[in-house]
Amino acid sequence: MRAWYRPPEAAAWRRPGGPWDTPTLDRLPALHRIVGPDPLARTAGALAAHGARSGGVVTWPARNRPADLTLLAACWRLGAVAAPRHPRAGAAETSAFVGALRATGARVLELDAVPPTGPLAFPDVSAPPVATSSARPAAVAVALATGGTSGETKVVLHTHRALSYKAITMAAFHGLGPDDAVLMPAPLAHVSGLLNGLLVPAAVGMRVALMERWDPEEALTRIAAERVTFMVGPPTFFRHLMDTPRFTPERVRSLRLVSCGGTGITPAFVQEAAARLGAVVKRSYGSTEAPTV
Repeated sequence: MRAWYRPPEAAAWRRPGGPWDTPTLDRLPALHRIVGPDPLARTAGALAAHGARSGGVVTWPARNRPADLTLLAACWRLGAVAAPRHPRAGAAETSAFVGALRATGARVLELDAVPPTGPLAFPDVSAPPVATSSARPAAVAVALATGGTSGETKVVLHTHRALSYKAITMAAFHGLGPDDAVLMPAPLAHVSGLLNGLLVPAAVGMRVALMERWDPEEALTRIAAERVTFMVGPPTFFRHLMDTPRFTPERVRSLRLVSCGGTGITPAFVQEAAARLGAVVKRSYGSTEAPTV
């Protein structure tokens, strides 16, 4: 062990406000501001009536709609593992992902579709709302698919405690708060979309604007209309924004912070994007296994 490294004492991890003292994802301070307490309770009740249980898994094609945010929160309230799928995943990829989930021995509730608005409803059940959380900080909260270097579908697991602490620290690191708003075109089935499109906002109460499909002209319109201050994505997103014929600095006037990951982030790109977008541009790195290092 190197002389300069001193492992933290165990007590430091358990101190009030420390890494071990974080809420479960369904108890993040501002989650109700995003999904609403009534839709959350009713969706959790519908899931429970259809067989979702603590320790079980719920999987569905997440299409970046408000109902997907509610469904994620409802899974966590029940203590179930949320396993959102990419909506454009092929049959083989979906089968491999669901098969890997079933191989754990957990009960898997597979949903084919989610209504675009409102709480989840199953026509064959009548369900009372669920108002009490069954989530535990150390329990698995999310299962996400990743191909890794081999290209084969694998399942990455994250606990409530890990993602909750990550969301809280990321919000603090970026200086985000309730006056901010994020535009999120990345799928909620990707860890970047999940973290920055729901969990970081739920930690501090910032507004969320979801995009089902990336379109730079629509993005410019929504940035201006919804006073978006924060965006996360690969450099191609921001190159598209700046190269759109109707781009003007006025249309991105509210934008103040960009966290950019992926290939092609050169010093020249950072300088150009910062100047043209009028925002701080941060270079970041992350993976499904270790979101935002």
